[in-house]
Amino acid sequence: MLLYEYPDKKDIAAVRRQMAAVAVKRKKLRTRSIVIYIMSAAVFLLGLTAEGIFAKIAICFLAVASAALNVVTAQLASMSDPREKTVVTDDGFTHETKSFFGKKKAFDIRFEDVVKTVQSSSGDLVITLKSGEMLTVPFIVTKTKLFLLNELHEQLKYDKKQYNVIYDDDEYEEKDWVDRL
Repeated sequence: MLLYEYPDKKDIAAVRRQMAAVAVKRKKLRTRSIVIYIMSAAVFLLGLTAEGIFAKIAICFLAVASAALNVVTAQLASMSDPREKTVVTDDGFTHETKSFFGKKKAFDIRFEDVVKTVQSSSGDLVITLKSGEMLTVPFIVTKTKLFLLNELHEQLKYDKKQYNVIYDDDEYEEKDWVDRL
C-alpha cells in the first residue's frame, strides 16, 4: 500500500504548463550562457595582448573565473527542477536523487532488512542493513525525510528522541503570578 510519494502526481495540464515554463527558462539560461562564454573568450584574448605579465595573468584569470562561475550558476539554476523522487510503501521505500553534478543515486530499501538508522552530521540518513552494508541516503527535500522519521521511525529502527514536555499545572492561577510580573 502506498503511504507517501514525492513529487505528488499532478494532472496532465499542470505538468504540461510546468514543462513549458521549464523549457523557456532553459532557453534563456542557454542564451545567457553563450553570451557569457563569448565575452569571457574575448576578455581572455584581450588579456593575452595586454602589456606586462601581471596584467596578462590577472585578465586571463578573471576571464576563466567568469566562465567557471557561469557553469556553477547554470548548475544551481537547474537544481530547481525535480531532482528527487521517493515512493514509500508499507514494506519499504525507493528513493532516487540526482547530485549537483548530475550523478544519479537510487536506493531500494526494505524495512525488514534495516538494523539501525541514524542521521549524519550533514542530515543524511545512514541506514545499516542486515548484510552489514551502510547506506548513506541524501535528501534534498526535507519533507520526505521528516515523513520517514516521524511516521516510520519504528520500521527504520530510528531512535526518536522523546523531549520532556512541560504541562501547565492547574493548581497555579494567574493571581499567583501577578506579583512576579
